[in-house]
Amino acid sequence: MSPSLPVVALLLVSHSRALAEATEALLRQVTGDSVRIAVAAGAGEGGEELGTDATRIAATLSQLAPHAVLVLLDLGSAVLSAQMALEFLPQEDRQRVALCPAPFVEGAMAGALAAQAGLSLPEVAREAQNALRGKQNDLPGADSDAVRESVMRVDVGMERRCYELSDPAGLHLRPAAELVRVAGEAGMDFWVGRSAVATPLVAGKSLSGLLALELRQGEALCVYSNEALAPDLLTRLDGLFGNPAEALPEVRPQGVVPGFALGLVADARLRLEDLLPVAEAATPDGAERLRRAITVVASRAQEEDILGAQRALLVDPRLQEKLDAEFRRGQGPAHAWAGAVEELAQEIEQLHEPLLRARAADWRDLGRQVLGELLGDPERRTVAEARPSILLVDDLLPSMAANMDPAQVLGVIDRQGAPNSHAAILLRGAGIPYVINVRAPELRAGIEVAMDGATGAVIVAPQKAQVDAIRARYTRSETLALPEEFAGELALADGSHVEFWANVASPAEAQEARRLGARGIGLLRTEFLYLDRWQSPNEEEQMQHVQKILAPMSGRRCVVRLLDAGADKPLPFLRLRREENPALGLRGIRALLACPDFLQIHIRAILRAGHGQDIALMAPMVSQVQEIIELRRVLASCHSALLEQQIDHAWPVALGIMAEVPAMLLEPGSFRGLVDFVSVGTNDLTQYVFAADRGDERLQNLGGAGSSAVLGLIQGLLQGLDVPVSVCGEAAGNPQLALGLVEHGIRRLSMSPRSFAGVWQALRVA
Repeated sequence: MSPSLPVVALLLVSHSRALAEATEALLRQVTGDSVRIAVAAGAGEGGEELGTDATRIAATLSQLAPHAVLVLLDLGSAVLSAQMALEFLPQEDRQRVALCPAPFVEGAMAGALAAQAGLSLPEVAREAQNALRGKQNDLPGADSDAVRESVMRVDVGMERRCYELSDPAGLHLRPAAELVRVAGEAGMDFWVGRSAVATPLVAGKSLSGLLALELRQGEALCVYSNEALAPDLLTRLDGLFGNPAEALPEVRPQGVVPGFALGLVADARLRLEDLLPVAEAATPDGAERLRRAITVVASRAQEEDILGAQRALLVDPRLQEKLDAEFRRGQGPAHAWAGAVEELAQEIEQLHEPLLRARAADWRDLGRQVLGELLGDPERRTVAEARPSILLVDDLLPSMAANMDPAQVLGVIDRQGAPNSHAAILLRGAGIPYVINVRAPELRAGIEVAMDGATGAVIVAPQKAQVDAIRARYTRSETLALPEEFAGELALADGSHVEFWANVASPAEAQEARRLGARGIGLLRTEFLYLDRWQSPNEEEQMQHVQKILAPMSGRRCVVRLLDAGADKPLPFLRLRREENPALGLRGIRALLACPDFLQIHIRAILRAGHGQDIALMAPMVSQVQEIIELRRVLASCHSALLEQQIDHAWPVALGIMAEVPAMLLEPGSFRGLVDFVSVGTNDLTQYVFAADRGDERLQNLGGAGSSAVLGLIQGLLQGLDVPVSVCGEAAGNPQLALGLVEHGIRRLSMSPRSFAGVWQALRVA
């Protein structure tokens, strides 16, 4: 390589060869020949056709070796083609290539100048991605309004037509441009998005918005309108995308927290803009007033367990950037805050990962809290109804859920929501029935509804027979009560005893477990401290979080599960790369061992929290002996370091594992002498045994935790080990499934404390 050339080269990937070559000429005028610049643009033999070619991109990347290469891309399928091109390269060559999301021309210019200066590939990429900052500062009026105005959300009663995209490139430039042309000639407004309830919609006339949706092959492209879609428009859409995907499953109501509720609806769907003053002047002290309001909310969040995870969002540097832009536009503090928060929430809603998309609610929640403080009405962030009601919400917020009194809030009906959201966790702990994805247009304040939080049924103006049918199911379980002498176990006819342990994730659940007489905590879930965190909580914060949950169970054994990260619980601060199949990827103990610095802090925090308590540690998703050997080494290292630092901590501690990977259950004998106990996670175990996503309702007929395949593995586990074996999955709290587990030899069940009575009754009468 010539010593005069910088180490970073640029590759321009465009649908248009003319555009790429013109951009290269522009760069040459500034950098001369001091930067290696290559073009891989157009489709067809000579690149004269509009499109991109993965083979051409891969060949050009090979020619640029051994340079590090920053790839600038224009629109749509250029990204897909570049990603495909990387797959053609040897692994060592992929590591020297970075695909850059920067704007094509501005990013190329900034990247070329950075490469000319001799910066590294990450530094060149960062300069390219910041290329728009100058233009945004110079043109504050165009800062974000255009984007904000082009995005909306699905409203109840909208007409919809969906198509399954068959093109391997998804919604790329050519069909998107044709859709824009159709929109311009339609004589009516329509919006485009995915089929989910909470999907963001973009105007059909917005090419950039359509491409930003990143709709891929196999996904549903849905056209929405507030009026009936005209026949001629439908004909053109059918011609563009083929026959409508009539078979696409509709989003159905989903029960999240079981329970029966009957009452009048109270509409709690308060939007950020509903809190804003009609007129607000931009004053010199506006930014300082907003800062003080943010500080108050941040200090309040720090004191609350799950809500504490939101505190990290308040110090997000991107939030400050957007606030600065709003103030430059002349906005007052309330309008500036609402605008910045809504923009960030909409960005989150466009992510592919459902768990992360659900975090948009946290942004809006913080928005309401800060506005309440800023405008002198902090209590407006909470829900307070004059009489017991069933609340109707749009994406329930954690702070609302945290302040709900079960005596006042009989149930919650959510038009959006997510089963794994913070709000769902809080309602589950409070025992408030919760149903999500309810789009019935007839739901409104003041009407009577009956709801079943288990099945997801919501009945407007129910008949007595319908109410009686739902109520009967819950009346049977509610009449069940534990005997006063219940001490966490039940004697069986054969002389053995079944122990009742509790699954908890919060101090409130631990208090309930103690009140009901649980033998101990069989599963303390630690992951809820970490959701939404872009930076890892420090050792002190982790210790305090676990300590609060352990306190109510003082004197009783508490099994603390190490952070179960990955799959449906992606944690950004662990820097785990996106996986095609996360359920089979780097999760559980694999993820922890891949992040040794975090693992040491995590274990130290738990050991410190357990000082003076009877705790045990449990590793999730263990599949082979080597993982436990390595974990024991790390555990011993943490103990030695704490001893040397003279820091109080629990020791010795038992170490167990979750049995949820079939490989572990098929060879239990290999773990003898390495583990002190085993707990079966029936949720994941069932999923892996049947190779079926447990969240996919189409696969529910394949079998469950009560199948002979799963029970056979559990029985083999009992025979292959000489240590205590428990079950802590959902099956343990299901009366019928628990009965089957006990019949197959299980004598320790760990479940939600609210399930004790039903399981106790089923076992007692068996």
